[in-house]
Amino acid sequence: MMDRQSANSPSIVRNHSLSRLAITAICLLGLACTAVAARPSSPAASASIFEKLVLDRISAFGRGDVQSYMALIGNDFVHIADNGVRRTALQMMPYVSAGASPGNNYVVRDLKWHVYGNLAVVDCEVLLVEAGGQNRQRETDIFAARDGRWIYLLHQETAIQERPAAVAIDPNTLLDFVGEYRQQTGAVDIISARGGQLLGQEAPGDEPTPLVPIAPGVFVVAGDPAVTIFERDPQGKVIGYLLHAGNGRLFKAKKIK
Repeated sequence: MMDRQSANSPSIVRNHSLSRLAITAICLLGLACTAVAARPSSPAASASIFEKLVLDRISAFGRGDVQSYMALIGNDFVHIADNGVRRTALQMMPYVSAGASPGNNYVVRDLKWHVYGNLAVVDCEVLLVEAGGQNRQRETDIFAARDGRWIYLLHQETAIQERPAAVAIDPNTLLDFVGEYRQQTGAVDIISARGGQLLGQEAPGDEPTPLVPIAPGVFVVAGDPAVTIFERDPQGKVIGYLLHAGNGRLFKAKKIK
């Protein structure tokens, strides 16, 4: 009798258990809602927003405005210049202060961007227009979403090499450069002339590479940033060349034949 009555009548223990479960569920739901509300919303992302950030950084640097520049970057920011020099956020302060160059105009072109969670990767071309002409560089920037805005984590620059136009040269002058040149490594380059053009070979069996004149005694190879400058002695005789590689290294070769 007691067992049947217990099975068919409400259980105080069961009701208390259900109440605890309900309260726990409500509390968890409340905590989840609070966490969502407290989570900062991701900042808006668009080409115009990132273009403005690029121009704001360039403008602050051009004014030597350390305060404005530092407001754009994080404490863990890294700057890599086009010459490979790496600077931290703290090292940027004297660099920005000394870099003031007012009056220059900048244009951002070909900007690409992509957001990966709370990070954004941006690359673009920056055109500097100044009194003496113009320079171009590509830059890559990594931004982090912090406190509802985009903060610079990394900025890296790559100079775009502008190749001077070819100049006309007297075919007879080309003969001054013909010969063999020994590099510091011991390798011998062969310079020849054919059809009004100077040609270079690293070995007798190699296909000759055209050398394009861009100034008297100065030649380049199409698609290669290196510049070859032939050297003359006081009497005007060609005695060797200096090769300025695209990475900044210098190589000398002596004319041996």
